Amino acid sequence: MGSGETLGATVDLPSGSFYVQYSISLGDVIICSLLALILIVIILRWIYDVVF
Repeated sequence: MGSGETLGATVDLPSGSFYVQYSISLGDVIICSLLALILIVIILRWIYDVVF
């Protein structure tokens, strides 16, 4: 969350559209990484149940 705010502060562009797109893409990256982590945890738990 904090990184997005600092990026908005450092990237001082006259057109705010680029900043909006950049922040949205940042949010998408965070959401995708969270989903990937959840998937990895589920797969690891399934492998653990099968092996042991």
